[in-house]
Amino acid sequence: MGTAKEALIAGLIPSEVGVAIPRWLRVDERRLHMPLRFALMTWLPGETVRTLMATLDMTQVYHQMGEVLRRVHRIPMSAYGYIGADGVIAPEPTNDAYMRRAFASAFRQFRDLCGDANLARRLEIEAQSRFGLLACSAGPVLCHDDFHQGNVLVTGNAAVNFQVSGLVDFGNARAGDALFDLAKTLMCSTHEDQRSPEALFAGYGKIDHPDPIEAIWLYTLSIA
Repeated sequence: MGTAKEALIAGLIPSEVGVAIPRWLRVDERRLHMPLRFALMTWLPGETVRTLMATLDMTQVYHQMGEVLRRVHRIPMSAYGYIGADGVIAPEPTNDAYMRRAFASAFRQFRDLCGDANLARRLEIEAQSRFGLLACSAGPVLCHDDFHQGNVLVTGNAAVNFQVSGLVDFGNARAGDALFDLAKTLMCSTHEDQRSPEALFAGYGKIDHPDPIEAIWLYTLSIA
């Protein structure tokens, strides 16, 4: 499903997003042409933000990343759910239904792996007290679900302003609430570079939500 899914997602992203997206020229998951599954895709110029962030000030790049993510979130989807090779799997009509199912699965896994039923219950109570925020979604959009320094490409150099130039790796993509994807982006990017969240937020721009900070906290809990 991996390469076929990535080809599907790449085809959903228009040029208006403003960065290069790899195009899948041929996908063979049935081993029709050789003994291995393969995908032939276009090459993108640039290097990942991850390779540069340790030694350079990437504030402007993080701002641009926020802008790019906002444009990705303008791509509407038909329903909420994880995306497979043929589209949304087990689609849900509302964010509330989709995320309640996701939270139930996350807490079940937490109990199975951690074994601390008391901690799981306390976290579950905290989450459920905020579930009213799940109904505030503006509609399902394309969520990259792995938007961080390792999957964003830049061109240029320190003497000439860096420019975010490409976006790769759509293996996690789903159709969901935009703030879910922003929450995961902030969590992953901050883990890689503590300097990133303020500029990412600024680049993403105004959030039309009654309580975006609480919503981001809630979504982060489902991810973590």
